[in-house]
Amino acid sequence: MSVARVRDIDIAYQLTGVGEPLVMIMGITGSKWHWLGFDRRLGEDFLAIAFDNRGIGETTAPEGPYTISQMAEDTIGLLDAIGIDRAHVFGVSMGGMIAQELALAHPDRVRTLILGCTNFGGTTQILPAPEVYQRAFIVAGKGAEQATRDILSVNLRPDFMEKHPDVVEGLVRYGMEHRMKKHALAGQMAAVSEHDTASRLHAITSPTLVLAGDADELIPPQNSIEIAGLIPQAQITFFPGVAHMFWVEAPEEAAFQIRRFIRGQRG
Repeated sequence: MSVARVRDIDIAYQLTGVGEPLVMIMGITGSKWHWLGFDRRLGEDFLAIAFDNRGIGETTAPEGPYTISQMAEDTIGLLDAIGIDRAHVFGVSMGGMIAQELALAHPDRVRTLILGCTNFGGTTQILPAPEVYQRAFIVAGKGAEQATRDILSVNLRPDFMEKHPDVVEGLVRYGMEHRMKKHALAGQMAAVSEHDTASRLHAITSPTLVLAGDADELIPPQNSIEIAGLIPQAQITFFPGVAHMFWVEAPEEAAFQIRRFIRGQRG
């Protein structure tokens, strides 16, 4: 693990593999650990850059609220610190929101853009069902372990959880041992709630791939269809029967689609 000073925070990051740089931006409450080896898988073809967003893991957790644009600038600052001019940009969930803002503000820094299980925010986004939102984000009255298990239950499909108890228990154990600070969680949630790129996505010039599981309850897959329709010439791929954390449930297929897309853009 390495640390880079970026503006007001220290960002913890790790580099895996060699080749063209691919920066991986994690979602809300997720740290670089939550790639669960997907960065190593992509590191077989790229220089995979995994890091902890503002407020999580081993990165500084300043008082919030945070903004998606602020975290996009954090990502650019990290690339500057590492000495990378241009990178493939891959973000999931909140990380996909950060990736959208990064591509809009710094198109010259983006080789390709890969948006996973995300939305464009604002009033026209497709929201999860109220029961799903309650399980994921309402923690009042719950113990730490129950809150962690409830969050996982909307990120992974039930049959995957039944077949892979080792993965589930590892995620629960990590969540219990690395509790996010309340002010940092509030900061990230504020950033997500204010995110809105719907009227600007047409300005993205980077070759774009949109990825999502078609059984995603947390960010319904219709959001991905809407995003792909707004970004010029964007491609879209769904993983059948897969929930929100597609890089955990379908890592081989997800890595294949990312490699296929980037190789196709090379001509």
